Parts: sequence; structure tokens; C-alpha cells
Amino acid sequence: MKTKTILLTLFLCIGIWGCNDKEKNNEIPNGIVREIKIDNSRVLDSIISKENKLFKLHYSDKDTIFIINSKEDFRKISNTNIDFDFSKNTIVAGVIITPSFNSRTEKVVLLKNKDYFLLMVSVLIPRKVPDIYKEYLFFWRAYPKINAPIDFMVKRKKTDNYYTVNRRI
Repeated sequence: MKTKTILLTLFLCIGIWGCNDKEKNNEIPNGIVREIKIDNSRVLDSIISKENKLFKLHYSDKDTIFIINSKEDFRKISNTNIDFDFSKNTIVAGVIITPSFNSRTEKVVLLKNKDYFLLMVSVLIPRKVPDIYKEYLFFWRAYPKINAPIDFMVKRKKTDNYYTVNRRI
């Protein structure tokens, strides 16, 4: 009897996990969206930077993110060809304004909830830096294809002060 119960439970679990319709439709399930590791990350590091004059044309004095879903979108920020499957994947690139060139990205997390996404970026800022300087902090991540709005939230950590900016693009 115990063996039958264990086997039945095992088959039910396999059935539930194995027959997820969302996965078959290439829909991203709710929760944390996993990043995709790509081989040419150094190329993207050089493109998503202040040295790239084309990319510089697309950001201003506000925290900004870019959703790059096609080769045409990518050509707007770079003349470089990249080996990346835009039919299945998306690049999310961003620029965050900080008061110090020593600031760094602590964490970038993309969450999905039903029909929208939330990109949360946590930035560490040195404690003794006054807020009078302006530096640009660049980041990018690759994810499975995203065809929905993305809310964007930046959390700046400087000692015990937390600054939050929310923006939908």
C-alpha cells in the first residue's frame, strides 16, 4: 500500500511539472526570471558603456532602461554584429545616475507577475560621497523573450539612506 501511494505521488508530481502548458508556449512563469548566460558578454560590456557614442545618444540625465528585442533595436545602439537569438531572447540594458564613479551594481533581479515585469536594480554608493557629482553606471542582462511592459525600480544604498525611483517604460 505504501509503495502504491509513493508511486502515485511521484507520477502526480512528474505530471504536474512535466505538463506545464506555459513552458510549452514559451511563456515565462511567474516569479524570478532567470538570466541567460551568453558567450559574448565582453562585447556587450563594451557596447553598453559610455565609450559607445551610439549608445550615448539614447540616455539622458535620468535612470533609463532599454528593452532590446531585435537586431534592429540593437543596431540603434551599436554598429557591431552580435551572435544573439533575438527571436527567443531579450537584452535589458540600463544606465543609472550615481554621485560616484565608485558606485556599483549590487543586484539586478527581474520579476514576472501575470502580464508585466519588474526590474529591480540595487546600487551601492560609497558613504562619504556628496550628491553633487554625476556618474553613469551601466548594466545589461539577457533574459528569455519579453513582450510585456517592464516597471523599473532603482534602490540606492548609501549608509542607512535608501533612495527609490520608480518608472514604467
